[in-house]
Amino acid sequence: VFQTQIRIANLFGGTLESVFFVSRSDEEARVLKPRLQQLVEEGILSGASPATPPLRSPSFQDDFANALRSAGFREGAFRSYADWITERLRAKAPELLVSVGMLKERVRKRDHRNRVHTRISEVTGIEFTGGTVLTESLDRTYRADARRATLHAAIAILLITMIQLRRILHTLLAFLPVMIGAIWTLGIMNLIQIQVDPLSVTVFMLMGGISIDHGIHMVSRAKQIGGEHASSELFRPVILTSGTSLIGFGSLMAATHPMVHSFGTTVMIGISAGLFATILLLPFLLAKVFPRKSG
Repeated sequence: VFQTQIRIANLFGGTLESVFFVSRSDEEARVLKPRLQQLVEEGILSGASPATPPLRSPSFQDDFANALRSAGFREGAFRSYADWITERLRAKAPELLVSVGMLKERVRKRDHRNRVHTRISEVTGIEFTGGTVLTESLDRTYRADARRATLHAAIAILLITMIQLRRILHTLLAFLPVMIGAIWTLGIMNLIQIQVDPLSVTVFMLMGGISIDHGIHMVSRAKQIGGEHASSELFRPVILTSGTSLIGFGSLMAATHPMVHSFGTTVMIGISAGLFATILLLPFLLAKVFPRKSG
């Protein structure tokens, strides 16, 4: 379906992302019409359809029925749907006129989306909605929820780890793969220009969950047999657990949907960064902090 949408959009020279402008009077709809044309001329919209009478209009319903007949549908093919929508259109509501515009370019990136929405608002001066508006709202909500959830989870994990390891230094060592891995992940994402979206934010939670496990196991074992021996003993298990996660989540890189593909790529980067932080940096520090066996 997604690939078909892309082909159709390319065929008509735009996208299938719609923007809906809600007018509350005929006069407001007439004023909006030349403003939509201005957005087309500026290249923000590939085309625009001015407001038509509401769906409750009898003439619209007749046109719809005639269109079905001319397209070869049998009489009454959409009777149940027509009855369903008619029942709801009888509800008391203000007479709203809806104009539709098709975006010229896809606006997946947050900065681009904000610029497009700002320009549309400046030119039209009217309320509008659509898929990109909903995406922006969900993006803001998800980011706020993700920050709050991550903070609460980090505090809880920090307390549990400190209770287990009993010393602040040991706790910080266990958290080292998480912190270094997150920094490396953000740096690589910026280098190869991967946008941080609601789905890719989840990667940091996955990476943190996997990396903190490695850190706790490494530090706990180092306290028992020394840092050097613990690193040698746990090297293969760490590689194995991270490797299976990489294979599982990394398969999403083969997806054709941009967001899913981005998620798979970011997972590969995040888990790999946490793994390298665990096997390259942590053993050196553990050997310094735990130079010999404790018993």
